Amino acid sequence: MFVREREGQGGAPLDRLIFEEAAGLVPIRLIRQNDAVVGAEFTAPETLTTGPKVSSGDIAACLSLTAADISLANHPPQVLSVGLPFLVTEITTREALRRAKPDALTHERVLPPLSTDAIYAYCRGATPQQLHARMFSPLDGIVEDPATGSAAAATLSLLAALRPERDAELSWRIEQGVEMGRPSLLKGRSEKQEGTVTAVHIGGFAAQVMSGVFDL
Repeated sequence: MFVREREGQGGAPLDRLIFEEAAGLVPIRLIRQNDAVVGAEFTAPETLTTGPKVSSGDIAACLSLTAADISLANHPPQVLSVGLPFLVTEITTREALRRAKPDALTHERVLPPLSTDAIYAYCRGATPQQLHARMFSPLDGIVEDPATGSAAAATLSLLAALRPERDAELSWRIEQGVEMGRPSLLKGRSEKQEGTVTAVHIGGFAAQVMSGVFDL
């Protein structure tokens, strides 16, 4: 479904789309500059659901790290989803995140019983709302992904829920893909009302790398 809108008072034009994905209906706001599309912001199709937890030893083995590299200060390694499930873990330091390397055999042992095939690992940046992240999914043929909006949205939803504010709209920055030579910057927004996260948005700017036509 495609709906076109324009901002008033001289603002940049915006297009609003809805993508029908396996995860559900995903509202998309196209970002334009001088009538050219330069990026987009996606709204998570579901509110946060939490799934099974795993031990720091298991998640560390999946990432070729040690249990001491896994941070349990804010939350345990746990399956999170706002449409697609990811096993999400916080890493203690940026250096440890750089050392992470997926161990496919351990992924095969740990992930299928959790009904997921991907691990999203992150650490805090200069501020609590700045994150560095990596996503590994060798069981799905993706050794590493340079930008993973669905995993980022689920993680931000949890982090926003853990914040003490009952009402807040928070902005987030996530750097991903640096270690694989494809640096990406994702920008997030989380909305929280009366202690409940009501919406999470994730997006950023993009460069066109290909085009095509579907003949239906």
